[in-house]
Amino acid sequence: MDWARISAFRNIAVHAYFAVDVGITWVAATKNAPAQKEMVERIMKTEFHE
Repeated sequence: MDWARISAFRNIAVHAYFAVDVGITWVAATKNAPAQKEMVERIMKTEFHE
C-alpha cells in the first residue's frame, strides 16, 4: 500500500482543492480504491482479529 501517495492525494484534495485533477480522482476512486480496500481488509483481519 503506497501510504505516501495516498497522503499526498489527501493533502492536495484538502489544501489545494482547485488543483485536483478530476481524471486522476476518478481513476483513484474507481480503479485504485477497490484494490486498496481489499488490502486494508486483509490488514485489519490480520492485525485486529477478533
